[in-house]
Amino acid sequence: SVRNMGLTSSVSLTSNGGTAFTRGTIPVPVCRSGEEPAVFFAPMRTGMAVPWIPKDCLSALASTDGQKEALERTPARYFRAGLGDTLAKHLESTFSARGDRLGEALDHMSAMGVALSCTCYDPILAYGRQALDEVERGDAGPAMEICARSVIVSAGLVSLLANDNYNCALAHAVCYGLQLFPHVEAQFLHGDLVAYGALVQLVLDGQEEKARGLRAFLVSLGTPVTLAQLGIPLDRGALEATLCEATTGPDMAHIPYPITPGMVFDAMARVETLQP
Repeated sequence: SVRNMGLTSSVSLTSNGGTAFTRGTIPVPVCRSGEEPAVFFAPMRTGMAVPWIPKDCLSALASTDGQKEALERTPARYFRAGLGDTLAKHLESTFSARGDRLGEALDHMSAMGVALSCTCYDPILAYGRQALDEVERGDAGPAMEICARSVIVSAGLVSLLANDNYNCALAHAVCYGLQLFPHVEAQFLHGDLVAYGALVQLVLDGQEEKARGLRAFLVSLGTPVTLAQLGIPLDRGALEATLCEATTGPDMAHIPYPITPGMVFDAMARVETLQP
């Protein structure tokens, strides 16, 4: 799918039913041909699908001049949201694959995708703040290139290789639950909400040390990390619909253990006071 943002078009490869995608959003300049960047999917003989972007658009992404042109037109908040969405790919795929045995529930292609997902997380935590600095300055550099590859290439490959069971989990489920609040849907970007959901997932899963490290990184980016920053009260009644969506939505169809609304609420409460 392609979303237009003024002079900049944002290429977001989306997946449903086996189509490759990146959940992040990477703005690219309008193609030199004058056409908007578009994403088509060419079937491979294996029955899989691969993304195809017109050659001049791809050149714009790959070249230093193209990166600089894109960065000059890129709202930094969109780049930041792409980082948040992509890093969750690793946390969700490894969480949802936990306990699945290769050759049984876990097929070989999905196992490859899950193994590759670390390249959606580690480079972004290592270089994400520097990359965002480059975007904010409009000065493409090595950090932006590394992170862009994580968002476009790594997340796309993970999504293509892994079946739907291993592409989402609680981080996205929380995001969609939060979007039931009209002001959240209107004011906050998908990737920022998924990043918050990743914190909730880590805390619920007992990985508080990792959650603290992720929180510190998100704070450095300016990503909201509490319900208070999202304008949502920590109130079980107010969050009832959100908690229902977060535990019963399709992203929760394949998880390693049952998760209840109370567990999600308790994790949210813990995230509110989580400190480095």
